[in-house]
Amino acid sequence: MFFVVWTAVNAVDVAATGFVNSLVVRIAGEPHRAGELVRLAGSRLAVLFGPLIVIGVLLAHPLLSIFGADYAELGSTALVLVLIGFAPRLLILLAVGVFQADGRGLPVAAFQLAGAAVMLPVAALLPTGGLVPIAVGFLLVQLAVAAVAAIALRQRLARQESAA
Repeated sequence: MFFVVWTAVNAVDVAATGFVNSLVVRIAGEPHRAGELVRLAGSRLAVLFGPLIVIGVLLAHPLLSIFGADYAELGSTALVLVLIGFAPRLLILLAVGVFQADGRGLPVAAFQLAGAAVMLPVAALLPTGGLVPIAVGFLLVQLAVAAVAAIALRQRLARQESAA
């Protein structure tokens, strides 16, 4: 059951990461436009992935029922939670893109590793009775990392605007 849920979200994550790669290239070539480019990329990510998340949430149960009623019952709530957790992940990816364009590897590594590093104890400490507790953990971790990413991104863009 975990495989289908995680594969769906991984596919969306890879697509969003590829999308953010163009932001990295644009900011690296035009660093003075970083704020404008981040807002543009953010709005495009929202327009592209927002509806996909909503559709995924609405169709989670019917899509997973392809694998049987038990599978859909056990996995649909987890898929919904993980898809919702992907919304803050988009903000994390934007921050990663900006710091990558700046050539600042430490924040890039910190944001990428934070989610994984925090999820390990979450997965280890939560009950093993199903995927929902782990999906809740994933959602909470993404929200926490996104909050830090938002602050770092805001500070980074504010420094640039005050220097201009």
